[in-house]
Amino acid sequence: MRNEEPSPSASAPAGEGDRRRGTLPCESVSEPENCIRDSQGHQRDRTECEEEKVETPFSSVEIAFVNHLVGRGLLARRSFKKGEVICNDAEPLVAAQHIYSERCSWTCERCFTFLGNLRDQAELILSNDPSDLVKRSRRIRENLELLTDDFLQREGLCLARPIPCDRKCGVVYCSEEHKKLGQTEGPHRLLCLEATKRMQRAWRAFASHSRKFSENFLLAGRAYAQILVHVLYGQKSVEEATTPFCGFFCRRWEELGAGEAPREEAGEPRELRSLSGRRQTLEESFSLLCRVFLAPDVLGESAWTPANGACGEERRQLLQEKWRKLFSLDFYSELLGTFELVNVDIEFDSPLNARVASALSLRPCKALLRLVKKVVACEDVIDAESLEAGARGALDCDSNSEDMEEWKTLVEDLLPPFLGVGLFRAVSMTNHSCWPNAEVDYPFLTNAAQVTALRDIAEKEEILLSYIDESLPLAERQRLLKSHYKFTCGCQRCQVEVRGKAESGERRWVKREEERRLQNSPSFYYLSFPH
Repeated sequence: MRNEEPSPSASAPAGEGDRRRGTLPCESVSEPENCIRDSQGHQRDRTECEEEKVETPFSSVEIAFVNHLVGRGLLARRSFKKGEVICNDAEPLVAAQHIYSERCSWTCERCFTFLGNLRDQAELILSNDPSDLVKRSRRIRENLELLTDDFLQREGLCLARPIPCDRKCGVVYCSEEHKKLGQTEGPHRLLCLEATKRMQRAWRAFASHSRKFSENFLLAGRAYAQILVHVLYGQKSVEEATTPFCGFFCRRWEELGAGEAPREEAGEPRELRSLSGRRQTLEESFSLLCRVFLAPDVLGESAWTPANGACGEERRQLLQEKWRKLFSLDFYSELLGTFELVNVDIEFDSPLNARVASALSLRPCKALLRLVKKVVACEDVIDAESLEAGARGALDCDSNSEDMEEWKTLVEDLLPPFLGVGLFRAVSMTNHSCWPNAEVDYPFLTNAAQVTALRDIAEKEEILLSYIDESLPLAERQRLLKSHYKFTCGCQRCQVEVRGKAESGERRWVKREEERRLQNSPSFYYLSFPH
């Protein structure tokens, strides 16, 4: 899967000529004890899944110094053939589903696999319809009633059943195993199960500010929660818990994007278009984050040196030494800078789409599917009649070619893909090239990234990804890389194209000079204007 917008990572100071990124229900039925369900809803042996879970990407690749321009990169420990899997980066350090995707998809909080059945997904999508047409249209309600559990099971339109969080907060899991991991080792433990009423209110305020300005603030909040879970419940030191997040290239967040031309078309808030505005926004976010986590009901009273009457910034200064780096504006800014520069897009299709496309028994539900598609595309829904037009008579319509083409168009990519972002141990260390030798995909339909060779790769050769659509012309590639990742690409392809462009320009210059010389010579006038 190749993203057209800029995507994965990097790892050392960037400069001119650099090529780094500035170097992401049905009723519950008890499962057999030794089995869990995958993203397709199929049972798999638990031992097999646990073996996959402990696999490390660094058995086949290593992080090593490349050169003084690039810094560090990802190198192959052995040779690979074209099409061979180089490594599986099975679990990101921290990841989050984009807000839009979260509102349209039932997915596991732990691994992001799709859950539920077609009716679950349709009802979740339609809950975002501002016109609330479901309540006003009898046809839509009838279509939903056709999607019974028996029908969906028979047509293969059911995935793994969602298992809710113990607090019924809306978070769901794909298996009891992932629920246990999510509620004991993941950020959800602190953000939900262990959260006091005060902390919940503070998190809602932080999340509201994050949604207004940048989803990366929310990702940083999850990273802080993950770090604190490791420290408070996992017997790790603060240094041990924060070190994995500090190995990537970063810059201060407020310095990224400041001073650039306004990007109103991207919907960026005005406050983020200047250095002063970004600093103020950063400080606001950090203050709200500290209200969530920098409190006795999270860290315990022992986190502070005793002092009477201290509060606010003064109280922060009395923190024990081990906590001061984590709760410093510098650490928060650099963590956000890391996310901005080296996060990896996580995107994969809903497995229900292929099943819907082949399920002709869904044709009586055309009105419902039309509405689902309009809501997903954020199109205005005018009235029920516009959706029902063409759906009447669907129960007894024949399968002529025109009907089939209309059906294929309707069900093509009906449900939205998973869209998210994550910080990966290996993939986020991979440098850029406009002529990449590898690509990243998500073949398991989870947050497990797989890196595959695009051509033969020799032992000790650097693994290179393209952060952008490499089919773009040179000038557009350079513009995107400079704008999003703050470096000018000097990869082999760019050097060849720049040299070719220069040689072409030099030939044009020589031709123009020759023409100018001829125009200014007496012989030119003699030949052009004979007397």
